[in-house]
Amino acid sequence: MNNEFIKYVIFSQGKSGSSLLCNLLKKHPDVINQGEYFNTLSSSAIFKTTEISKVNRDLIRTYIGNIYGNRSNIPCKAIGFKYIFSLHYILFPEVWEYLYENRKEIRMIATSRRNHLKRFLSATNAVIQRKKDPSSIPVPSEFEFEKIHLDAGSLAERLRYMETEYRSFKSLLEHFPSIISFDYDDLLNNINKVLWDSFTFLGVDPNVEVQSHYKKITPDNLQDAIENYDEVFEVLTGTPYEWCIADPVLSA
Repeated sequence: MNNEFIKYVIFSQGKSGSSLLCNLLKKHPDVINQGEYFNTLSSSAIFKTTEISKVNRDLIRTYIGNIYGNRSNIPCKAIGFKYIFSLHYILFPEVWEYLYENRKEIRMIATSRRNHLKRFLSATNAVIQRKKDPSSIPVPSEFEFEKIHLDAGSLAERLRYMETEYRSFKSLLEHFPSIISFDYDDLLNNINKVLWDSFTFLGVDPNVEVQSHYKKITPDNLQDAIENYDEVFEVLTGTPYEWCIADPVLSA
């Protein structure tokens, strides 16, 4: 049996369609995706002790070794996991250190979302859903969307921060020689091409058909998503983020 396989990572901006992509990729018979593998470590006491950073690095490498380890008993051609910029990059910088050191042998699939306002709405809705039932983490197909009242006074500053975050995320992609990148709109409007490109990138048969029960949560029409839409529209008009709410095509 040929034990060689492609190592890859899905590097996500967060709320950019990466859950959908992970769910679809892992349904291919030749692809393994471990999802947000490092979430199980975020509640571990040992990773909350800053004095033992060397131990953290060693343990992280052990966990990564478990992902990319010997898969001789599992027939697959590509193995990967998801690493979220706005979460794991902060909690587990050792993972990025490993990815960077091994960037010549690890392929990267990156997902981002240009519209900061819609990404903020999606993230806010996720927080609301989890507050309703803190004991469970619902998958996107189980989310409901309720109109959200935004703090219009601080919104421009929030979007400015998200723009900075977006640029930082994009700058990190430049370090990887083997990368394919998708915007949220790509996944939303042309998922079949995204899958074809992704499967080809991972060296597996792109003709395999896969489906997901995940669904889009945030309404396309922001008037259906924002409770105080008129106030938000007025506040953002004339700012660099006016396009996020003013143009129905650009704000998708």
